[in-house]
Amino acid sequence: VAAAAMAGIPVHVITVNDYLSKRDCEEMSPLYQALGFSVGCVEPGMTPDQRRQVYACDIVYCTNNELVFDYLKDYLVWKAAPDVMHRYAERLKGNETLDSELVMRGLHYAIIDEADSICMDEARTPLIISANNPANDTEALMYQQALDIASQLQEDTHYTRYEKLKQVEFKDAGEELIDRLASSLGAYWVGRVRRYELVRQALIAQLFFLRDRHYLVRDEKVQIIDEHTGRVMADRSWEKGLHQLLEIKEGCPNTASRETLAKVSYQRFFRRYRFFAGMTGTAKEVRQEFWDIYQKQVCGVSTHHPLRRLQLGSRLLATQQQQMAAIVSAARVIVDQGRSVMIGTSTVGASERVAQALAAGGITAQLLNAKQDHLEAEIIAEAGQPGRVTIATSMAGRGTDIKLHPEVERRGGLHVILSELQDAGRIDRQLAGRCARFGDPGSVELIVSLDDEWLSDHWTRPWLSPCLGVSWGQRIGLLIMKWQQKMRERRHKKMRYQLLKTDEQKGETLAFTQGSL
Repeated sequence: VAAAAMAGIPVHVITVNDYLSKRDCEEMSPLYQALGFSVGCVEPGMTPDQRRQVYACDIVYCTNNELVFDYLKDYLVWKAAPDVMHRYAERLKGNETLDSELVMRGLHYAIIDEADSICMDEARTPLIISANNPANDTEALMYQQALDIASQLQEDTHYTRYEKLKQVEFKDAGEELIDRLASSLGAYWVGRVRRYELVRQALIAQLFFLRDRHYLVRDEKVQIIDEHTGRVMADRSWEKGLHQLLEIKEGCPNTASRETLAKVSYQRFFRRYRFFAGMTGTAKEVRQEFWDIYQKQVCGVSTHHPLRRLQLGSRLLATQQQQMAAIVSAARVIVDQGRSVMIGTSTVGASERVAQALAAGGITAQLLNAKQDHLEAEIIAEAGQPGRVTIATSMAGRGTDIKLHPEVERRGGLHVILSELQDAGRIDRQLAGRCARFGDPGSVELIVSLDDEWLSDHWTRPWLSPCLGVSWGQRIGLLIMKWQQKMRERRHKKMRYQLLKTDEQKGETLAFTQGSL
């Protein structure tokens, strides 16, 4: 960062969440200021003028979300003069309005922290900037009608459910029932394609989007939970009516639908920088993708201190009840040793279930999930104290540095319990990496059950249950879970390559216009 800034190149230091961005900026600012550089941090809630001042600094700390949305807002300003020569002509005429409305000053040099999370895991999610359409009571009624129709459809009889793709396909009987139920509902239901799409979205909202997993309800609003970071994205909404359907499903006031103004994928966005690099502890598994998509090589850097993390193995239990009992027992042993414990879960709901089990076992725990995002710094600061038990979603996964109390370090360090497998093995390794950092001691173990989503629908589950008492039954069950995790990783990889192909085709198709993303 300092070398680029010395060359007069504006630098963006990009990380996965606001907590890390602000923390790193505060810790590194004295060094950069001593070298004569100005440093700023982009934070949520800043006005355009404040953002403009921050982006004018030599070194800017920001999250990937804030950065891309600022870029899209500038893109909407550029659309007034999409051609580069057009903008030069406007400046020669003395028209500085366009430049004064821009927030950023170009994409020059970026260093991405947790690069695999931003460039890979989040690559499938398009970043969309939109505007509210006028409120429409008829539209709200239409969504309610769609949910009513969807609730009358039966799986296998009227539609086929594709769990992995989060999609449904109507059968002939389903289309006939939809046509009959919609025949008297008004003009919105006349179009055949529109009719089926509305009911399909309603079914998707009912079947695949779960409260406290994909979203939470706060202040009578449906707020999206980022599946990669575990944080709330309060200013985001799903498109194609899905957000409005979820609001009706949860009994929240209906917001207006939104019109897409501009969108871009991370894969497309980061390749617009003149130069970018990154770092992460879990890039080895996706090194080929980094080359194929970004033409970036991956090189390993040895740890400064020898690694002292103990792998305490994996356990597979028959039921979720047995799993919770095992987690409580393991946590109690570690707490009695005077060490600290972190228990990793994948969703808000799962973290609350673990908290209830610990409370029933007489263990006090601190939750860290999307509902406590405003207390993150305080919770992390206390997570390394003796006897402290912290239950965390992936919020405490990437980049979180838990400072150990000297007594905890002396007694063996932080102990991490993984209660679920994540969508990618890299994310599990990130959570395990919260312990045994910088040469500290630490330990990690996996405690899962057959009720886990990786096994709940698998055909081997019925005969695995009685075999868990022997070592080969444990090994087979855990191998199946890991295999299914690998299959999901491959599916996501395929989707990323498909998105890359689509982006490239779009670029070729729209190559005749300078204003296209």
